[in-house]
Amino acid sequence: MQTDLEEYIKQSNERLIERYADYSMDRLKDELVAAQDKHAKAVMNYQRHYLRSDKVFIEDAAVRIENLKFVIKHRSGEQS
Repeated sequence: MQTDLEEYIKQSNERLIERYADYSMDRLKDELVAAQDKHAKAVMNYQRHYLRSDKVFIEDAAVRIENLKFVIKHRSGEQS
């Protein structure tokens, strides 16, 4: 029996997979590299200036990285 939280996570994962359905695997990987670059730049800026806005950019990039990794892993599992 699934709890509400498990159902919410399942639906969230499905929406995430659907969001990137039109992206090729190469494009997903390019987006991942771009997100990692954005994360690195935000970290460097934060270390220099300690601005709260840079922390937001760091968090946003980190979430995008994890989302892209999830979709890539999901696709790789489908293709095996």
